[in-house]
Amino acid sequence: MTKYILGVNTCFAVKRWPRPAEWAEIVRERLGLDLVQHSLDLVALDGPASLRRRQAEEVRIACRRFGLSLHSTFTGLAAYSSNLLLDPDKDMRAHAEGWYRRAIAFTADAGGRATGGHVGAFSVADAAAPGRREELEEALRRALGRLAGAAWRAGLETLLVENLAPAREPSTLEGIGRLLAPAGARRVAIALCLDVGHQVTPGTG
Repeated sequence: MTKYILGVNTCFAVKRWPRPAEWAEIVRERLGLDLVQHSLDLVALDGPASLRRRQAEEVRIACRRFGLSLHSTFTGLAAYSSNLLLDPDKDMRAHAEGWYRRAIAFTADAGGRATGGHVGAFSVADAAAPGRREELEEALRRALGRLAGAAWRAGLETLLVENLAPAREPSTLEGIGRLLAPAGARRVAIALCLDVGHQVTPGTG
């Protein structure tokens, strides 16, 4: 029989309890949980490296203090507002890949085992042009492969890809399946983080 472990994403703490010691106490003392996934909305990934390292250390200390296990980090609403690795502009795609590399480094520093989430969204124009869509999807697969290598070097176990709801984003299991890959030599597995709610969004087909 499959065993499930209940945990919580720290998105509930965004703007309310941004300090790790605050949300960690809530998770442990009020919710009675010991497994967390940290929202990257609470991390200054575009800030100085010294700030990111300090934030990671604060997460690590808070989790240790309250007996929490940090499973992973995950994109939040801020990243979901961007096209990321499917942006029409190649320089913006490169910036998004750099952003994910910083997420990988932060996760390793904080003691997590995986990171990922929303990886990209097609623009309306690109989604409507089959050739362009295929070109960008192939670029996405290559970028995810490079990030899987970066995650392996950082000591992580998995790179997560979330299924989204709109058709312009990786949404169907068939489409997501083209992005997933098992672990290999010097790269972690690219695995699905299944959002069951996104599978039943009205009007998305």
